[in-house]
Amino acid sequence: ICSCHDYSQNEISEKLDKQVVALHCPSFQDGRALKCAYQEQSEQFCRRVNESYQLNNSTEHLLSDYTFRDARERVRVTERKIIAVLKQSEKSALTTALCSALGSEIDAVFILRVGCKGSQIEKDACNLGIPGLCLGMEEMVKASMEITEVEKKDQIKNVLEGYEAKNKTDRLEWANLAIDLGKNVSRILHCAESHNV
Repeated sequence: ICSCHDYSQNEISEKLDKQVVALHCPSFQDGRALKCAYQEQSEQFCRRVNESYQLNNSTEHLLSDYTFRDARERVRVTERKIIAVLKQSEKSALTTALCSALGSEIDAVFILRVGCKGSQIEKDACNLGIPGLCLGMEEMVKASMEITEVEKKDQIKNVLEGYEAKNKTDRLEWANLAIDLGKNVSRILHCAESHNV
């Protein structure tokens, strides 16, 4: 098992099986190639947004089956919105762009979760894709903490700690938890977009 930046071996083994780690860890290194306009102000923010992009990108490649075409398109939209986040250098514009990307991630997780029913749940798109998108959501949430004021940061931290304390061994339940995490953080950030879920 590789070690992905600040993910400890224990966190990885609690969250994921070896297949997911093998799929997503190599892509973290690739994420450093994406340019981030906010790099000078917050290297940590940029690293987390890059990791979110790479998790989404890796997941997109798992969704080649026709059954998952809607989820694949939602992931592509999320990737474009994450790239828009990386292009922002002003803090106020970052929050707006991050809200948009977070909303798209919520939608992508929801659409993939809906597609993962019956015999589909055993496919890599579900076994590996759901964790990939959920981890992408977590990275976006952690990135948001790097650019918000202390009061909102504390609220997000509390929501994130509650989320992290929950059992995520069931992929569909993990998706539900990630959707709730995204919605709660969107409310804290006062994101204006409404989501389909």
